[in-house]
Amino acid sequence: MTEAAKALLTWAFANNDFHRIGAVMDQRNPKSRAVCERLGLRLEASYKEDDFFKGEWTDTWIFAILKREWEALS
Repeated sequence: MTEAAKALLTWAFANNDFHRIGAVMDQRNPKSRAVCERLGLRLEASYKEDDFFKGEWTDTWIFAILKREWEALS
């Protein structure tokens, strides 16, 4: 998953006028968080109990990276 996400971010920043790319995920998905962290995205926000899923309230994490940050990693 990390290699596919890396290729997508590289393509998105190189071929579009994107300044920032973000990812939104359920806090119960640690594998998605790990992919974001391996790619250099940072946790920008954690929304507490903002989604009701399968009978319980869950938190949402927001990760992001700026184009200049991505280029510095490459």
